[in-house]
Amino acid sequence: MHNERMRLRDRFHALFDEEAKRREGREDWVKEEAEAMLTSVNTARLNRGKQPLTLERYELMEGCCMGHSDYHSKLALGCMELVLDRD
Repeated sequence: MHNERMRLRDRFHALFDEEAKRREGREDWVKEEAEAMLTSVNTARLNRGKQPLTLERYELMEGCCMGHSDYHSKLALGCMELVLDRD
């Protein structure tokens, strides 16, 4: 289970890094980043037989990460928790 958690965390960390590199020139980059992260979370959830989450649920988790100096790490962990969370 620990290895799965770390693989998920690393996957979300890498995805966020890739999305962040694409910010320049994108008007709605905040929305587009959130949608990309949520799509990845929901894909992982569906692969585990879980229901997809709403954007509002993702934004609730993301809000808990804002303001931290390690926002990207907290976001990756938050996404991991959304995937593995018991419904």
